[in-house]
Amino acid sequence: MPITVTLDQTGPTTSTATIRTHTVAIDRPEAKGGSDEGAMGGELLLASLGGCFASNLYAAIAARNADVQ
Repeated sequence: MPITVTLDQTGPTTSTATIRTHTVAIDRPEAKGGSDEGAMGGELLLASLGGCFASNLYAAIAARNADVQ
């Protein structure tokens, strides 16, 4: 299954990313010249790396029927 992400500009400093059926607003805080309509791209990058790690960890635990709390 190919990974497709589309990015549309939805405001002067805001973009909306669409991934499958999910949407994520990306913007800068007002203090940095944005509209604060969403997290900054760098923040989302860190969140996605953490989410990727956790998702794979959970899958590995489930595949091994490990008793982890």
